[in-house]
Amino acid sequence: MSLRAVIASAVAAIALACSNDTTGPTLTPVPPTPAHVYVADLNGFVLVFDAPLTSSSVAVDTITNSEALGVAVDDSGNLAVSGLSHWVYLYAKPLSSASTPADSVKSDPYFGFPAYGPEGKLYVATQGPHVLVYAPPITGASVADTIKDSLHDAYSVAFDRQRRLYVDDPVGGGVRVFDPPYTGAPAFSVDSGIGSTQGMAIDAGGRLLVANQSFNKILIYRPALSGASEPADSIMTGTTSPEGIAIGGDGYLYVAGENDSTILVFHPPFSHASAPAVTVHGAGLVTPFGIAVGK
Repeated sequence: MSLRAVIASAVAAIALACSNDTTGPTLTPVPPTPAHVYVADLNGFVLVFDAPLTSSSVAVDTITNSEALGVAVDDSGNLAVSGLSHWVYLYAKPLSSASTPADSVKSDPYFGFPAYGPEGKLYVATQGPHVLVYAPPITGASVADTIKDSLHDAYSVAFDRQRRLYVDDPVGGGVRVFDPPYTGAPAFSVDSGIGSTQGMAIDAGGRLLVANQSFNKILIYRPALSGASEPADSIMTGTTSPEGIAIGGDGYLYVAGENDSTILVFHPPFSHASAPAVTVHGAGLVTPFGIAVGK
């Protein structure tokens, strides 16, 4: 058996063990191994790559979107792309280079990263004092709920397997953590060491990973998280501006290097000793900003 196959088998075994854990709260299942990697490029398009990525990967589809900033993919393979004009564009599967938005919803007052969360809802960070929440079926006529308590500059959102909502709030100085159903004040905030943050992600083990552009690294916060949490470790990315980051169902960390026209892939376990297992440079990438992995 090849090393790649051994690693894949180990990851699958860990994911299965976690998904069958009957202790504690009901857990969101670990997503399957991703089929595609989606990259929102500020040069005006969304690139679609087959997974797993290799150093010779090239985009299999290029979807034109002159405003592309952030990107999210749901469990069915539908795409949400946030735009600079304060809209989120919705693309229906199957996707191709000829795909055009099927509909759109607002991201007032500004723009940020979208993410799909529990029950298929679309959460839109707005770079303003709230997160917009759209329940399916999502259409241009949908009216959003808002999450706004203690938020100043909601830049990106993410979820852990306990369905807790994490909101990156750089102006507020940290990551706000909300317990379901996300009403009222945050349960706590992770503030220590945050600095100038961009994207964030939570892996299946509950580690919070935060892209820090001040030092070009990924901060690692280990569970159990609390208001007293401090970075336990960090990954020096080797890129001058880590922007969007994502964790795939394969357990890998995907990093968009905005200023280097690169996508970096790190394999777990994550630490200061981590180095990219895969670096995709060029391949149609110009200014990669948002990144998502999924179906």
